[in-house]
Amino acid sequence: MRSLPTVKLFKEGAPVDEFMGVLPEEAVREFLEHHLEPQDNPGMEVVEKALESGDQPRAMEGLNKLLSDQPESDQIRLKLATLQADCGELDQSTDTLKFLTDVGKEESLYTSLLV
Repeated sequence: MRSLPTVKLFKEGAPVDEFMGVLPEEAVREFLEHHLEPQDNPGMEVVEKALESGDQPRAMEGLNKLLSDQPESDQIRLKLATLQADCGELDQSTDTLKFLTDVGKEESLYTSLLV
């Protein structure tokens, strides 16, 4: 008899996500990273301050630098695509979203950007 493994992720005692079956290591990493709390990132602090002061070009520059340092980050990519859309750069926003992982495409922010 064979069975498929079921992996459940709990946060604060409640199940928040799960998958069934065997996944390659990269897919498991993506699954976990999707639920990890973002670590303190000085570059993101600069971006947040730029956004708070209305300096969208500086925020865009900071996000592009962060993305070049962390090309696998769906969170940075979503934030950049949102800023691009807010600045009226819809084609760039769409291009940025093309590189999201499947996990990133499950984010509600992704869905709202497609509208």
